[in-house]
This record gives sequence, C-alpha cells and structure tokens, in this order.
Amino acid sequence: IPRLDSPTVTVTAETANSLTISVGAAAGASRYTLEYSASADFGSKTTKTLTKPGEVKLTSLKAETTYYVRVKASGSGATDSPYTVIQTKTAAIPRLDSPTLAVTAETANSLTISVGAVAGASRYTLEYSTRADFGSKTTRTLTKPGEVKLTSLKADTPYYVRVKASGTGATDSDYNQLTEARTLPVTPQANTLLAGGLTGQRAEGALLSSDTINNTAADAAAGFLEDDSLFDTLAASAQTWEPPVKSTYTGGYAAAQGYDTGDLEICLDILAAEAAFGRESVL
Repeated sequence: IPRLDSPTVTVTAETANSLTISVGAAAGASRYTLEYSASADFGSKTTKTLTKPGEVKLTSLKAETTYYVRVKASGSGATDSPYTVIQTKTAAIPRLDSPTLAVTAETANSLTISVGAVAGASRYTLEYSTRADFGSKTTRTLTKPGEVKLTSLKADTPYYVRVKASGTGATDSDYNQLTEARTLPVTPQANTLLAGGLTGQRAEGALLSSDTINNTAADAAAGFLEDDSLFDTLAASAQTWEPPVKSTYTGGYAAAQGYDTGDLEICLDILAAEAAFGRESVL
C-alpha cells in the first residue's frame, strides 16, 4: 500500500493568542489531521480535521508560549503520511505606549493637565497626589485624551501627576509621570483707602467718606491734632497696601505722642477699614 507524502506545514501569522498555520497539499490526500499542544510529546493536545489543504487559525492560545504543531495526510487506498512537526511561539501581549502629559494652566487651587492620545487606548487612568510615592492619591478615569482640570487643590503646593493608557487586547502602558507640578501662591489683593482720607466715624466694615484729616474745620472741631503726620500722609492720596499690614498705633503709643481721643478714634477707623478688606491689624 503506498504511503502518502507528508504535507508541508508553515506558520504564516502569529499574535499573542493565535497562530495561523498553512498546510500544503499532498497528492492522493482527502483529509489532513492537525494536532497542536504546548507539550513536545503532545500528551495534551487539540485535534482539527481538514478536508482540504490551506490555512487554519488556532485561537485562544497563551501569549509568549511555545506550541508544537504536527500534520499528517490521509487518503483512500494509501497509508497515512508521516507527521510533519513544527515548533513556534505566540507573540507577547503588546504594551501600549505611555501617553504624553503636560500642565497647560495653573491657579492657586487648580491645575489643568493635558493627556496625549495613544493608539489602541480606550481609557486613561490619571492619578495625582501631594506625595511622591502616591501613598495618598486621587484617581480620575478618562474615556478619551485631552485636558482635565484638577480642582480644590492647596495653594503653593507641589503635586505629583501620572497617567497610563489601557485598551482591549493590550497590556497597560507604563505610567508617564510629571516630576512635579505646583499650584500658584495666593495673590494678595491690594486694599486701597480713597484719596482724601478718613473721617472720625467708625468704618463698620466699609471705607469711610472722603473728608480730609487735619485739613478741615470739622477736623479741628473734632479735636484732631495738626501733627498727626501718619494720617496726613494717608489722606494725601490713595494708599494701597498688600496684606498683611500691621498698624502699631496702640493706645499707649498714641497717648505718648500726645494724640487725643479723636486720634484714637481714627486709629479704630483705620483698623476697621483694614479688617473689612482682610488686613491683619493690631491695635
């Protein structure tokens, strides 16, 4: 009885979980038996029967794993051919590229982060923390790349930000991490006393009227002294301070300078106006 020739067997494609096998034609063959296994002795194998030569795809395989494939030809009136045996290996699961990461804007309590697109990614995991080891962190999941605003942050504080990409059929990318992003310090707001000075009336949380100090008959009638140079200076033009500013005119100091009750009232007025605008003052 004639023995059929062994078919040729080649691998034409491989992925992390599949192999495409090409089986060559053998004269007189009517079927081909293909077996594959992760064991060289085929102790545990999967068998597929082909009615014609050509390509067959082996699926649901393990990534980065060696597989053994053998094929024999069979036909009527002939002895089965010897097996043709090949050895091949599935590919590694692809790892996505790391997304780019940049700070595009910052304020005292927010950071705007730009996350770059990665081919094959369907989501992006962004983490941020005030700790370099991310021991305590906040996580945001993004379904697409672009800008994301991190809010309710602490002013003038370093933040560590990292992002990774994930997708079906691929290993997550490595994290791309910013060395450090820092929120801005709080910008102090200038507090301005209107040109023309203050009156001897209590501020009660608002700026006082524009009567000048020591320059009007009303001031003289109120007992303000002409040598009150501090208040004359304030009254000369609009005065602007950056907080904190401390007023050091205590009652004892004013008395030592010969200031009368009206002068102390002006001190209280200034302190009240300062407090209304967030100034730190000591009377």
